[in-house]
Amino acid sequence: MAVRLYAQAPHPVTEILHNFTAGTDGIVPFAGLTAGKNGILYGATEFGGAGTGCTDPIGCGAVFELVPPPYLGAAWSENVIYGFSRYSYPLASPTVGAGGKLYGSAYYGGKNSVGSVYELTPPSSPGGTWTETDLYDFSASEGDPQNPEAGLVIGKDGVLYGTVQFAGTSPNCPYTFSSEYGCGGVFSLTPPKSPGGSWREQMLYTFTSVPDALYPAAGPVVASDGAIYGTTRDGGDAGSCPQNPGCGVVFKLTPPSQSGEAWRADILYRFMADQAFTPTAGVVIGTDGNLFGTTLYGGAPTTTCPGGCGAVFEVKLNQANN
Repeated sequence: MAVRLYAQAPHPVTEILHNFTAGTDGIVPFAGLTAGKNGILYGATEFGGAGTGCTDPIGCGAVFELVPPPYLGAAWSENVIYGFSRYSYPLASPTVGAGGKLYGSAYYGGKNSVGSVYELTPPSSPGGTWTETDLYDFSASEGDPQNPEAGLVIGKDGVLYGTVQFAGTSPNCPYTFSSEYGCGGVFSLTPPKSPGGSWREQMLYTFTSVPDALYPAAGPVVASDGAIYGTTRDGGDAGSCPQNPGCGVVFKLTPPSQSGEAWRADILYRFMADQAFTPTAGVVIGTDGNLFGTTLYGGAPTTTCPGGCGAVFEVKLNQANN
């Protein structure tokens, strides 16, 4: 058996694949990228695009793809898949589903301008036009879920799961203008049983502030048993962060054993300011079943980072603190 050895380069090689130009190609990609088939990368920009009916001079947001070069030394190609037609401003990258469809959320999308979930269907032949479908418009009514900031995850039977910044009517949510916006929560969207039907939205859990969680900034993950795990940037111990309502938590939602029953919510870990705090990203499930993630702050204070420069954490589920 032949073995090929490679010398380690002193520094990694970095290549700029695309520079956004403040035009129709997109402006301000707030989130990261999603990998698709054949090396294609998908993403979204908060502004830009050239959606019909958009009256914002810098665009209402766009979904784009980056196609690998056909041969070594050639440039990557950036194509705008869809430009939103009204003030949608997607903050999260889309998720790739069955058949190459893309699913995503828009912070101000929908007919009520408080968020929406969209589907983009690829063209039947190369070079054709993608088809956008508005799967769900969030309601502007008091207590209803609003303003999805994070991406979606696809679960069993094509159910979509996500988080919203605001939901519920808890009076203990200090960052909102009034209690009518709530502390956020986790929702699901179930596809229709027959073609042409409506997707069904369900609020799985609404956060209620400390000692519970509040304000999820990242999307959830779904385990093989259907349990949902995630983080919130605030919540937990009320005295752990003097200037915030808690330092954030890692939570778990367990599906009900029977249809129609409520999901069970558990706080697996409450972050503390003297360790690590403010998780703005979600968690991933390791091969050992434990959870891994990062926090915005934490670690030893330095001159550069008075609150610490951040940390990487692991939650060992069989040793989780309640």
